[in-house]
Amino acid sequence: MAILEGTPGEVSWSGQGVGTDRTSFLAKVSARLAGEEPVEAAEAVFCTLSQHLSGGVVSLIHDALTEDVRDILKGCGHPAGKDDARAFDKDEFYAAVAEHLNVEPADVRRILSAVFAGLHSQITESIADKVAAQLPADLRSTWEHARRGVAAPH
Repeated sequence: MAILEGTPGEVSWSGQGVGTDRTSFLAKVSARLAGEEPVEAAEAVFCTLSQHLSGGVVSLIHDALTEDVRDILKGCGHPAGKDDARAFDKDEFYAAVAEHLNVEPADVRRILSAVFAGLHSQITESIADKVAAQLPADLRSTWEHARRGVAAPH
C-alpha cells in the first residue's frame, strides 16, 4: 500500500493511501452497506458519477484507482477525457442508482454514503474537491459527510 507524501491535497482523506487495493476499498464500502453487494453498489455509483462528472474529473478518479478497483468501472461507458458533463440534481442521481441496483430510491443515500466513503479512501483530497465542485449542493452534502466519516444514514 502506497501512502502519498507531499502536499496536503495529495493525501487521501482516510490516511490509508491512494489507490490502495480492491480488498480495502470493498471493505470500506461493505462496512456501511446493509446487505447490498459492494461491487454492484460501487459499480452503480461509479457509473452514475461518470455520466454526470466531466471527463477530466472521471479520468482523475480512474487514474487514482488501482487496476483491480478500476475493473469495477469497465462497464460504465463514459469515455474519460471528454468534457461533456451535464447538469443534474439529487433526485435524478438517486433514481439512476436505484434503477441500476433495483432498489428503492429511499435506500440510495445509505448506498451512496458507503461507496463515497470507499472512494474517499482511494483518491486524494484535491480530486475529492474537484468531484465536490461538480456535484449539486444537496448531493455534495452526502459526499462531504462520507469524506469526514460521518455515520451513514439508516
